Amino acid sequence: MEIIRYLTQPEKHKTRILYEAAFPEDSGPFVDYYYQWKTADNRILVMEEEGRIQVMIHLNPYDFQICGSGWQIPYIVAVATRPDCRRQGKMGRVMERLLQDLEQQNCPFTILLPADPAYYEGQGFVFFPRQNEWELPPVVSDLKAAELEWRQDTANMPELEWKQDISDMPKPERRQDTADMPELEWRQAKEADIAELVRLSNDILQKKSQIFAVRDRAYYQRLLEETRVEHGGVLLLTSEEKICGILVYGLEAEEKPAAEIKELLLKLPSGEQAAEFLCQKALPDCEISFSRPRMMFRVASLEAFVSMLKSENPRSFTVKVRDSAVKANCGYFQITLNREGGRLERITDSCRKIPEFRRRLDAVSSGRQEPVSEKIQEMDISRLAVELLQDVSLDFREWV
Repeated sequence: MEIIRYLTQPEKHKTRILYEAAFPEDSGPFVDYYYQWKTADNRILVMEEEGRIQVMIHLNPYDFQICGSGWQIPYIVAVATRPDCRRQGKMGRVMERLLQDLEQQNCPFTILLPADPAYYEGQGFVFFPRQNEWELPPVVSDLKAAELEWRQDTANMPELEWKQDISDMPKPERRQDTADMPELEWRQAKEADIAELVRLSNDILQKKSQIFAVRDRAYYQRLLEETRVEHGGVLLLTSEEKICGILVYGLEAEEKPAAEIKELLLKLPSGEQAAEFLCQKALPDCEISFSRPRMMFRVASLEAFVSMLKSENPRSFTVKVRDSAVKANCGYFQITLNREGGRLERITDSCRKIPEFRRRLDAVSSGRQEPVSEKIQEMDISRLAVELLQDVSLDFREWV
């Protein structure tokens, strides 16, 4: 008999066999890191039969700041099905159970990096609009296999020395002049730098994004360990011994060392205009590429999702929502967004008998054209989610 359940802490190691079979691109040291660090506080939902795991989904918790309030959001990774159990609808059943559980827990949404966007679109996931990106040339993006297909073996990567004076930075073409920048220097981050890393990163992110993952001491402890096993690192940009930038990178084993920039946070007048040049100076012996993960998200609790939002453009509308996985999200709602927050009001059967509401409902069925403020819009949960985030700025990059 098939059972869907969450594993206990001592049971989590049983998923490693399926992990290694599903994601062979991940190196042994990285998998060791993952099972030591990430399974310490995550949840793993599985489908099993007679004690054998057929399907698994890992939910790794992250603290987010969303429009000024704190939320814990689960990041879905290591989505895998045993080969002999594929194409039988098992993963769909586990994902549906997961979404229903999150709705019961009043969780607004969950996120993932899709290996197959079309599959997840069928589960109600959609790409975030307005994800922050550097204004740089097209680049290659590589991410972990458990999150997406990723990584070559870097065991033979040569040792590189990153500390470099960049005070002689050339003037960038077609970009803001950097001649007035102070003398800058890159150095490797250490455990003793974590408090300053936390302060600076949250300060930069809060000023430019309404939704971002909050950095804390545990975040940077994991990051330093993860980049170590990936033969990468965390560099600090300093000016007069003050930290004014953070660069996170990984290295790939190629003929010429290739560095993937996973995150770059700068507190400089030149900001993003100087990003490409600063990275090249930090890693002079490497070919540089910038990771641009395209995150997808899925609303779990529509009520919690609306309540977490704020908008500088006040609006109110009536909508009929469809959600094939989470029945609690279905029905007729009045949604209001403004600077104070969001409000979701369910419209009951008795309210739908009111003549004005009935007239607007008939307009949906008949296709009659009415002003947007007057008509009831009909949307599935993914379309509504994108509509609600149209004027919200987000920052999603690499995760640890």
